[in-house]
Amino acid sequence: MIREFSATPSRSIAFMGLQGGGPEPWTFFAGRVDGNRFIPEAGPVHGQSAQSLDFTGGGPVSPPGTGRATTTPLFNASSRDELSSEQRKLAFAVEDPAASHFFNTDCVSCHTSSSRTHDLQLGDGAELARRTPVPKNLTGYVLKLDAQDSSWNVRNFGYFFDKPTVSGRTVTETVEVAMWLNRNVRVPGAGINGPARDCSGADDAVWTCFRDGRTDCLKMCGAAPVPTAEVIAPPPSILPVNPAVSGDPCVNGAVGGPGSVEVLPFGATQSIVAQVGGNDSMCLSRLLAGAFVTPNMVLVCSGPTSCTITIPDGATDTDTIVITGDELTRVRQFLRLGVGTFFQSRAANGGIRIDVTGDAVTVRVAKTASDVASGPGRRINP
Repeated sequence: MIREFSATPSRSIAFMGLQGGGPEPWTFFAGRVDGNRFIPEAGPVHGQSAQSLDFTGGGPVSPPGTGRATTTPLFNASSRDELSSEQRKLAFAVEDPAASHFFNTDCVSCHTSSSRTHDLQLGDGAELARRTPVPKNLTGYVLKLDAQDSSWNVRNFGYFFDKPTVSGRTVTETVEVAMWLNRNVRVPGAGINGPARDCSGADDAVWTCFRDGRTDCLKMCGAAPVPTAEVIAPPPSILPVNPAVSGDPCVNGAVGGPGSVEVLPFGATQSIVAQVGGNDSMCLSRLLAGAFVTPNMVLVCSGPTSCTITIPDGATDTDTIVITGDELTRVRQFLRLGVGTFFQSRAANGGIRIDVTGDAVTVRVAKTASDVASGPGRRINP
C-alpha cells in the first residue's frame, strides 16, 4: 500500500492493529507517505505518535482523548449512573459528523462510541437528544445483530470474527453521503428524498427499538414515497474555455509542463492503460466531474497531475471504445464536453482522444500520438 501511495503526491494514511500478535492492545497511528517512506505524525488531538486501547494493561485509553467529544470518560465508569448528564452525551457527540472529525477527535473515540453506548446502556435518558437524527426517507439504523456491541470490537465497518459490524459513526456518515447524492447527483438543488420509509416522526423510538434487539422497528415509520414514473436528469454541464484566460491548461499548452501519455498493457488480461500527465492531465482533469466506470472502460483523474484511462481486455498498442445507449447519458453527465467537440492530448509520445457526438462518446487510446489524430469536430484544447 505504501509503495502504491509513494508514486503519487504526499498522502496521509491511518492504521490500527494489534501489537505482538496478541489480543491487545489495539494501537492507532497515522502519518504521511512521501518518497516511498512512511513518516509517523502526532495525532491532531492528543499530540502523541500513537494511541492505544488496552483493557488488560495500564489503559484502557492511552493517551487519553482530550477533545471536546471523546469516549475516554466512558471507560472510567461501570454504569451510566456514574456519569454526569454531559458525559452521557459524549458517545453521541462523537458520532455527529457535523461536530466531530479527524482533526478534533481521537481515534479510539471514533472506534468505541457504539460499544460504550451498549455497555453503559446509554440512550434511555435526556442524552438521546444529542443523537444525530435520521432524515426523512432514509433508514439509517443498525440491526442489533450487526451492531458494534462489544468493548473488544473496534471495527467501525467490517467483521469481528464472523460477526458483521457497523458502528453508529459509520451510519451517520453514510446518511450524510446518501443525502448529498439525493440532493445533488440526479437533480442538483431539487432536494430529492431517499426511497425508504419516513421514520422522522419516530426517529428516537426506532433507534431504541433496534438497539434493544427488535427487528420490527420500521413499523413505526410512515410509508415510503411513491417514485415518479421518470427521473429527469439534468443537462450535461459543458466546460467553459475562454481563450483570454492564459492560465487555463486547456488554452495554454505550457501550463503543467509538457503533456505526456504513456500507454502500456497491464495484467494477465492485457488491459490497456493510458497514464496521462503534464498539461494533458491538467486539461483532462478539468473535463471530468469524478470517476467514470463502465464495463468497457475506467476513466479517472486522481488529481490535476494524474489521469488514467483503463480499457479491460484491450489491445496492447491501441484501442477504441464507443459508448452509446443508456451509458451515453451517464458519461455525458460526467464528461464536460459539448456535442461536436473533442479533447486530444498534446503529448508527442502516446495519444488519447475523446469525441462527443449526438449519439456516441468515442475514446481512442494509442501508443503513437498520430494514431488518434483524425475526425471532425471542435478541439477543446487547440
